[in-house]
Amino acid sequence: MKRTLLILIILLSCIGYSQETNVPYRVGNKFGLGNVNGKLIIPAEFDILEPEDYNEYNYFIGYKLLNDGVLSTLIYKNKIIFKDKNYSKYYINNGLIMAIEYKQPVKASYHSNDDYKETEHLYDLNGKKIFNNDFKSVSIIDDIADREKIDEILIYTYDKNSLECLYLYNKKLKKITKTFIENAKTIDVNFNYSDDYRDRSITNIYVDKDGIGRKMIIEYKDKSIVIKSEEKINYRAEKERIDSGYDRVPTVEMIGERPIIPQNSQEEKRILTVRKIEEKRGYYFLPKKIEELKIYTENLREDELFIVSKDNKQGLYQVYSKSFVIPIAYDEIIFANFDGRNGGHILRNGSKYGVYIYDYPKSKTIEPIFDKMPLLVNYNYFGEKKPLFKLYDDTGKLFCYANENGTLFYKP
Repeated sequence: MKRTLLILIILLSCIGYSQETNVPYRVGNKFGLGNVNGKLIIPAEFDILEPEDYNEYNYFIGYKLLNDGVLSTLIYKNKIIFKDKNYSKYYINNGLIMAIEYKQPVKASYHSNDDYKETEHLYDLNGKKIFNNDFKSVSIIDDIADREKIDEILIYTYDKNSLECLYLYNKKLKKITKTFIENAKTIDVNFNYSDDYRDRSITNIYVDKDGIGRKMIIEYKDKSIVIKSEEKINYRAEKERIDSGYDRVPTVEMIGERPIIPQNSQEEKRILTVRKIEEKRGYYFLPKKIEELKIYTENLREDELFIVSKDNKQGLYQVYSKSFVIPIAYDEIIFANFDGRNGGHILRNGSKYGVYIYDYPKSKTIEPIFDKMPLLVNYNYFGEKKPLFKLYDDTGKLFCYANENGTLFYKP
């Protein structure tokens, strides 16, 4: 019996390990979705293909850059849900797809966030619309109860006239089962756990479609989301009370002077100016473009973190821990802004690049093996602490993706 159980555990672990994680694979000048060996599942027809990790959902968005705009494709579980749409971005949350379209007036300045118009559309995972109309904003709320206990979520919608509706959506039935609020003017929505972490109810203060002020509290009870209480209110007085509560003056914590660590020896040189690299990004509502790197210099604080140079090699010293975060072993340490949750640095020796990734309690170092500049995309993409990188060519443009072993997901 024990031997049978052991064999079963080994088989299950092998099955889990053998499951392929697909990657954006570059073929020629286009990207498709394929495995690490280059077998394509989705043809290489995109100018950009980005892996997305949102709210425990993993999916891909492909973009085709046209002379008169950009078309997007949503790929989920290796299947195309939407193809060549005018949507700018997709988010998957609780089995629902939020598709967002950004537009700007023809005469608008591309330097103002106030110029763009955002339209949000809601679909299920089969690409079927939840609502016939589109919205200025949609919010999906799933934390009114523990996720595993409930099959219902709340959906707030705000139409083009800024009128609010509040719906109850059943994930199993895949449909709206109740309307709590309809075509109302919102005064305030308060998630009460901000005042008491045990209170998961939501207070809605609004003016209904008949012009009557109302206060509705919604809570989780008996395996469903229900109205706890509802009353008519003087909404003008309530609005004044709420507005006056926001005029709080934040306290400022005074930080004393931090000590400067004395230099270790005359042979060591302290460097307080470094190169920093990040993706060159426009406003998020602008049409997608091929990614480029932006390189600039950044000054370090000598009482926090600085580069130590000795015998033409560099290390990174942290004042707080009184230790070297990165040993003195590299020609250059380059600061970087990575996507995802893990920060870190790029390590250069000659024309090769490596990566240092912060990870408590033990950070990860990938020694210089890349011929092109790497930026971290996802630290756990291929499994725990098995990252995916973007590589950029000598002109600073995105070239392809790669794993930590230096394997390029690319073929001419």
